[in-house]
Amino acid sequence: MQLNVVLTLIFAIFIAAFALFNASVVTVSFFFAKVDLSLAIVIIASALIGALVIWFFDAFKKLKTHKQIKDLNKKNTELEKQLVQKEAYSKELEEKVSLSEALIKELRANEVLRAQDYAQNVESVKNIESAQNIGNLQNNDVENGD
Repeated sequence: MQLNVVLTLIFAIFIAAFALFNASVVTVSFFFAKVDLSLAIVIIASALIGALVIWFFDAFKKLKTHKQIKDLNKKNTELEKQLVQKEAYSKELEEKVSLSEALIKELRANEVLRAQDYAQNVESVKNIESAQNIGNLQNNDVENGD
């Protein structure tokens, strides 16, 4: 910013010096009017008009840029809100996955316990059947007189 001011002042000094060194009177035609003016005034007026035109376009560009920044900030805010929502949803899904994994572990542990209970029950049934078979054999031996 300061460099702009310094360069503008240097440029203004050069224009003023150029205008003072060229102080002769010239005829300026503008549409239907003709005016005799000092060349210094024509040069300074031209420089001022050019500066005003540049200032106008710069102001327009700044307004446009300001609007873009405002729109982008608004969009950024909306995207940040969406990000927070998606992070919360992601955390919720992670918790559900964690619960599902714990439930699967519990179900597998229950399955192993049921399999062990089943194996014990089968063994108990075999033992009972064996005891019944032995009892039947003994009864048969007693009946046969052995």
